[in-house]
Amino acid sequence: MTVWEEYQQYANNFQASLYQSWLVYSASKRLLKDYPNELPDKYKTSLAKYVEAYRIALDDMTKLLKDGKVTPSQEYKLYGRNDEGKYKGIALMLEDSDDYGEMVAATLNMLVPLNGLGVSINDIDFSNLSNSQQLITIYAFIESFISDSIRSICKQNPNVLKRKKMVEWDAVISTGSYDDLINYLADKLAFESGHSVKEKMETLKKDFALDIVIPDTINIIIEEGELLRNLVAHNGGRVSVEYQRRKNISLKLGEFVPITDSFVKEVFESVLFMGQQVFESVGKKYFMQDDLSVSRVFLKGSEVDSNDLTDM
Repeated sequence: MTVWEEYQQYANNFQASLYQSWLVYSASKRLLKDYPNELPDKYKTSLAKYVEAYRIALDDMTKLLKDGKVTPSQEYKLYGRNDEGKYKGIALMLEDSDDYGEMVAATLNMLVPLNGLGVSINDIDFSNLSNSQQLITIYAFIESFISDSIRSICKQNPNVLKRKKMVEWDAVISTGSYDDLINYLADKLAFESGHSVKEKMETLKKDFALDIVIPDTINIIIEEGELLRNLVAHNGGRVSVEYQRRKNISLKLGEFVPITDSFVKEVFESVLFMGQQVFESVGKKYFMQDDLSVSRVFLKGSEVDSNDLTDM
């Protein structure tokens, strides 16, 4: 496989991963929109059975504690046992034949802390969680593709690695061959390309002389989305001092920042556009490809040729 063919595979993987994640995201949004009413009947029947058993178990424990027949530090037998075979706490033994056992178990474990927050099963809102997860996923894919682009450039033209940087001798010897050394240096360069998407894009333009034109409107969306992604990843989606400073908003420290469906879609489309621009610029400059060759890899759905859809 040539480096160009390998780079096309990176581009295809980038697109496929984005669309796969969007499919999972869309499906979960649809199924969890009116939780649990949109889920399969078998799951709802199974859930209702175990929720009732859980309620009884909680009532039993409350009564035992009230009557002084058991203390929180004592072991007691209700509905389950731990790995050592000793009965402790409230645990339900889900039937092995239950097709939705893992989902039911996750639901039951979720209900206890939600009950402490005063949230009932019919009031659960998954939208902000789904949007937060999708933001994290989207940025993981674009960051990975930019790094793959840098590695591909270095493999195609190792001269770009000529720069005033220090490398440990043992690292050079341990690579074993010239090709492995190039891969090693390319990987280090990709890792050091920047912390944010903006910094990585600047690296592509400055260090690799790529003429990548991204409209300001798209850059703003991507930067806004990345700021929110960082808030989710590092502060649980709650307002931080840094977020207040950069956004100049009225939300108080510790308040959750809402993430809308429409904004997530804008970020998705913007990142897909950015990936396309990166691919086309790299393809033209470092692989001497024409417009048709680079544009075919990022076909729009309406432009797909039926001959391209094999094994469907």
